[in-house]
Amino acid sequence: MKYVLTTGCSFTNNLRLNPDDVNQLDENRLSWPYYLQQESGDEYKVLNYGGATNDNVSMCRIQLYHIDRLIKEGVNPNDISIITQWSDSNRSSI
Repeated sequence: MKYVLTTGCSFTNNLRLNPDDVNQLDENRLSWPYYLQQESGDEYKVLNYGGATNDNVSMCRIQLYHIDRLIKEGVNPNDISIITQWSDSNRSSI
């Protein structure tokens, strides 16, 4: 299995992961990572970690955390890709 980790702000957020069931789908909240999964096929698992109000620093932390988590779970780093929908450079967390 290959993984594509996605993150971004609310434009990415529309379909969030349910931590208890990553296969749960709310068809009223589909966003671009959902369609990426449809185009990528069964060889890839697209994981959407987008969140409303995410700033670029938060997006980096989210990606690094989940890359590290997958590697610790035994996933080969070569099987992990990331896509980040960057926010405005002036947006920051407080």
